[in-house]
Amino acid sequence: MELIIKPTGLCNFACSFCSSATLPILGKPLKKVPDKLKDLIDYIKPDELIVTGGDPLMVDPEYYYHLHDIRPVHISITSNLKDFYIHPDKWIKLFKEDWFDITTSFQYGEGRKWDINTIYTEEMFRDVHNKFTELIGKDLPFISVIDYNNENTVLDLCKLAKSLNTKV
Repeated sequence: MELIIKPTGLCNFACSFCSSATLPILGKPLKKVPDKLKDLIDYIKPDELIVTGGDPLMVDPEYYYHLHDIRPVHISITSNLKDFYIHPDKWIKLFKEDWFDITTSFQYGEGRKWDINTIYTEEMFRDVHNKFTELIGKDLPFISVIDYNNENTVLDLCKLAKSLNTKV
């Protein structure tokens, strides 16, 4: 069984389509798994933990080590990787763990934003992707949400994935 957890609704992007974009980023990042979640994990005994958000990098790397200590299983996240791009040394050790996997996301258009004034472009995405593969040495798969607003970019996304030699 897989267990999906959401330790934060916060995100450091400002995407126009996301409710997390309007949440203020306050306080210190979560470092420990709350006792109620720990008890639930002990009871369910999942085979995999999937962490969502907001952005899962809005919690501290210690959180993931604590999570893995509670139940030593595979942990996977989907992140925009902005915090990794800005502070790679904070994340390198965790990202190299064999029990930890990352997927990122990308889509064309004006809705996905690095900050309130900056559209997250393909060039920016390539920079993040290249930094990850250079420093971590793993493939970086990515996903994209396709809807009626951007359905005309599906082929472009597939070409991007192929050019990065990654999974879609």
